[in-house]
Amino acid sequence: MGATLLEMSHHTLHYGLKLPFDVRYGEMPLRNRGRPVRLRFDCLDPGAEAEANLGESLTVFCELAATGGLCGAGIEPGASSTRWVDCPPETRATLIAELQGCDLDDAALIVLCDLLLRDHARNHLVQLQMDNGRPPQRLLYLPDEANPYPGLASKLPFRFHDEEPEGGGLLIRVEFRRNVVDEDLLLIQRVVDTLCKAVLSGAFCLPPTAPDQNYLESESLVWFEDTVEWPIGKLRADPACLSCFVNALAAQARALPIKTVTLTQ
Repeated sequence: MGATLLEMSHHTLHYGLKLPFDVRYGEMPLRNRGRPVRLRFDCLDPGAEAEANLGESLTVFCELAATGGLCGAGIEPGASSTRWVDCPPETRATLIAELQGCDLDDAALIVLCDLLLRDHARNHLVQLQMDNGRPPQRLLYLPDEANPYPGLASKLPFRFHDEEPEGGGLLIRVEFRRNVVDEDLLLIQRVVDTLCKAVLSGAFCLPPTAPDQNYLESESLVWFEDTVEWPIGKLRADPACLSCFVNALAAQARALPIKTVTLTQ
């Protein structure tokens, strides 16, 4: 059953926790080739708190998307991004936003749901409707299945080795084609900070663990000669967040002449 769900995950998405709000989306919800996607948030109490909280969640989501990390297998990391703008509300109970320049993996929708679920007590969301011009369908609830998240890009500009570390800490080693310079460290640190912020805001939760139980213990970057290492002390989130990090490095291929990325322990 799991393999079948993975095969159809880009057509019928599912969520492994019971969401307190309904989600409707069109096929390929965020893979819109740069065209806008309209988001309609129906809230029980659409006041200033809900509006501010939804804006915070959208900002975290778009910051992560802007790294290229949510490209998945079907989009080049450097071409994958989006940004959001506020729109006039339709009714007193509805808040409207628009994702512009949108080209993300289908399962990026699950990351957005993570963020909205994490702060549901403040956003009072009842229903999210995503209008990309295609007929809507409902996000399925499948409690026995892991959440589908964007995976690795199908083509990476460097070699990637996953040693599948189990338990304890993790280490991501990035080897360059030349010695590391300050600009390399700044770019990698920016990606690290963006990913950590998203995970600690609920992204990439691992059902049955709720998004507010996510944990990522990030340690300082270590570098020497042609190598940068990012040690992670503890991680309580779906490993797909590490694929997001690798994709984000790939999106910076012109600025970061990386030879090899290794996930180890």
